[in-house]
Amino acid sequence: MGRLFPGDAALGRSESLTVARWVTGFLLCLALLTGCALGVRPPAQPERRSVTGPDYESPSFQELSTYLGYLARLPMPQRRSECQWLQRYGSIDEGLGVRLHLALALLATPDCNGKQGEEIQQALTLLDQALPRVSDPEVRNYLLYHRQMAQRLFSSTHHERKVVRKLTQLRRTTRKLSRQLAACQQESQELNAKLEALKALEDSLNHHGIP
Repeated sequence: MGRLFPGDAALGRSESLTVARWVTGFLLCLALLTGCALGVRPPAQPERRSVTGPDYESPSFQELSTYLGYLARLPMPQRRSECQWLQRYGSIDEGLGVRLHLALALLATPDCNGKQGEEIQQALTLLDQALPRVSDPEVRNYLLYHRQMAQRLFSSTHHERKVVRKLTQLRRTTRKLSRQLAACQQESQELNAKLEALKALEDSLNHHGIP
């Protein structure tokens, strides 16, 4: 056998290192491919749920019952804005869901129209128009319950308004009578003054002997 020179030995070691690196890289690629083939995936990220508002076009029981809770959490100025916005929305969309949402908003917002009592009457009209179109018995019973409460509230409010009108008329009549009484008292005082003047004149004439 021939003798190896130092340069030949170094060359052999370099080739061995190159082969070893090539084998290591090949094994790493093989491992990665094997992992992909086995369906290894990174852990799934949690799903992000977007927060949405009311679905005004839905007449479902879940949506309508949730909407009342949504209204109850709104401060009164925002609830009034919500109700007034639904009034405008309902004028261009007469769908069942929109009309039912508007009816509930009117019942929950006593000053939506700016006049006490008109909201309840409008809500009753909307419920009467919508109930024949409701086929879901759960939704129908839910709306009938609110209609009965609205009718009772409307009757109470109507009676209260009648009492207020009578009280207003009574106050006007009382003020009128007070003015008439004051005028009568003034006239009476003037008559008494004239009588006193005539009596004084009569006494003066009698004192001077004038028949």
